[in-house]
Amino acid sequence: MQRSFVIVLFVFLCSLISCKRNEIAPCQFRLNQLLIGDTSKITVTYEGDTIVQVRDKSANNFGGIYRFDQHKNLRFYGFFIDSNKYYYSEVFDSKGNLLEKEGVPLVAFEVFKKGRDTVLFVGSLFSLNKSYDSLEIITNRNDTIRPEFLYKSDFYSNTKEFYVKLSSLTSLKELIFFVRGAVINTCTGQEEIFRDTVSFEDTRVL
Repeated sequence: MQRSFVIVLFVFLCSLISCKRNEIAPCQFRLNQLLIGDTSKITVTYEGDTIVQVRDKSANNFGGIYRFDQHKNLRFYGFFIDSNKYYYSEVFDSKGNLLEKEGVPLVAFEVFKKGRDTVLFVGSLFSLNKSYDSLEIITNRNDTIRPEFLYKSDFYSNTKEFYVKLSSLTSLKELIFFVRGAVINTCTGQEEIFRDTVSFEDTRVL
C-alpha cells in the first residue's frame, strides 16, 4: 500500500511540473533588447536622465516609435507616417501581454528604380513577437508574387522585409497591390489572416 501511495504521489507531482512548463509566459520586451538589437536604426529621446521615447532614424517622422514604462518595459509601439498619425500600433500591459492593436502589420513599402522599366518594391512587416506565413501579393496587372523568405530590415527596427520585382512598369500611378498573409503571435501561438490594399500613386521612387 505504501508503494502505491509513492507512485501516485510521484505521478501527481510530475503532472504539476508538466503543467507549469506548458504555461505560456508573456513575451515582455524591454528597452535593453531594442538598444542591443537595433542600435544603428534608432534614436533615443531623454528628459533629464529618463528615456521617454525611442524612434527609428528615418526622415519626416516616418517609422516606428516605442514608449516604455519606468521599469523599461515596452507599453506602446506605433509605426508613424507623420508626427501625429500612425498606420499601425500595439499596446501592452506591464507584463508584456498584448492588450490591443490597430491597423495592419504591413507597415511600409520602399520603391527603387532598377532599370528603364523595372521597379523593386521592398515591403516591411512589423516582426516583434511575430512570424509570417503564406504571404501573397496580387497586382491589378494580374501578377502573383509569393515571397518565400523574409529578411531583417535595412530601414526599420523590429521589422522583416520582402521583395517584389516588377518589369514592364512605366508608371506607378495606377498600380495596386492586394496583399494577404498569415501572422502568428510567437508568444501565444495565435494565428490571424491579414489583408491590405496598397496603392503607389504618391510614392517617391528612390
